[in-house]
Amino acid sequence: MTNRPTFEYSPPQVSAGNLRIPIHFFSQSVGDSPEPTDIKPKEVFYCLCDAYAPSNKDKVVLDGHDVDLGVTVIIRDTKGEFVPTNKMTAKIDDVRYQDVPEWQIEEIRHDFEHNRFVTLVLGVKQ
Repeated sequence: MTNRPTFEYSPPQVSAGNLRIPIHFFSQSVGDSPEPTDIKPKEVFYCLCDAYAPSNKDKVVLDGHDVDLGVTVIIRDTKGEFVPTNKMTAKIDDVRYQDVPEWQIEEIRHDFEHNRFVTLVLGVKQ
């Protein structure tokens, strides 16, 4: 019997050093005006993230939501301090994303195995 190498899958290593891009999360809050259209975004959370181009799995999600531009971000899991929802928007403070005023959260993937990070798929319709 020949000795064959065994390969074990190792997930990509993300550490706190990779989280360098500031990101702000907003929820819609009703203003003081009696008008029903007076809805102002209110910042609910701020943290650092790692942003990268969407994978093929993420592109399928973005195509399903009819999105023109997308990005995937990883944030640290806050263990309940902040729980993102798809009703929130996000603003990435980076020169490469300055043309996009706000991103819509399209999908949220929690890391149930290690409870370290939350992956968010963001998209915008232009």
